[in-house]
Amino acid sequence: MNAITWIESLDVSDRISLVSAAASLLLSLVIAVVQYRQTEKMKQMEQSVEDREERHHQEEVDAKTVSFIVRYGNNRSRLPLCAIAAMHNDTFLYSHEVYRAFCGLPREVQNQVLERSGANLRIDEVDDLAQEAIDYLIQFYNDTFPKDSTPFYDNAKYVTRSISHYGHVECDTVISVSDSEVAHRPSTKLYNACIVDTLNAVLEERSMPERHAIDELMKLYSFASYSQVNACQFATTLAYWLIIYSKDPSENRETPGIGEVMTSEDLTLEDLFLLFLLAYYVRRSD
Repeated sequence: MNAITWIESLDVSDRISLVSAAASLLLSLVIAVVQYRQTEKMKQMEQSVEDREERHHQEEVDAKTVSFIVRYGNNRSRLPLCAIAAMHNDTFLYSHEVYRAFCGLPREVQNQVLERSGANLRIDEVDDLAQEAIDYLIQFYNDTFPKDSTPFYDNAKYVTRSISHYGHVECDTVISVSDSEVAHRPSTKLYNACIVDTLNAVLEERSMPERHAIDELMKLYSFASYSQVNACQFATTLAYWLIIYSKDPSENRETPGIGEVMTSEDLTLEDLFLLFLLAYYVRRSD
């Protein structure tokens, strides 16, 4: 019996039921197709909105990035310090406008500024970068110069006061010293020179093992007999160079990207403190 013969054999009520069932099935299929198409259309619309919002967001990030770089282009050498300032305390009232402005940027913009400016840094979450650096500094100093007095007593207070008390103060660029060849003949050297020469002699050449090298530096720089500002600059400069020298002597001593800041005539104690943290952060990431 074929389908037509079978249908003809049905009574009227069965035929009506069969047609109703077929119509219901067809309607269900039509509704399913319509719903599927509507769902796909909604997905496309949602994706389009998300793409548009993402493009708009990226355009805002790009605009803020370009605006910052253009506005503070003459401070590009301080961008690595901007990153450190943000990691140290992004709500601190820094004396340099560029640090305050950078800390006020969204994190995504901060990282894009660093990337587009060629600074090999990204903003990381660090619980207490300053205390971590100070702990490392004190341990290294005590292990390396056990016979010397320490300028890092009271949790390196003269290092931390460089930013908390005297951040706006410009650093001395030279220091007066006596010429050993001509008695009592005064001369000047770049401020870092005597510290670097001493650390070179003691840590790289391993000469004069019994010499109280830091005690001599503290005397030369009048650490205990001058002003707190002087004490802060000496302690923080020494801290910076100790961090630099705390790794393998064969490594490059200069932290990338900060030479221009370190030797600038407008270097402040705030800069110097951030340089110390930057040197530690770079060593920490090695």
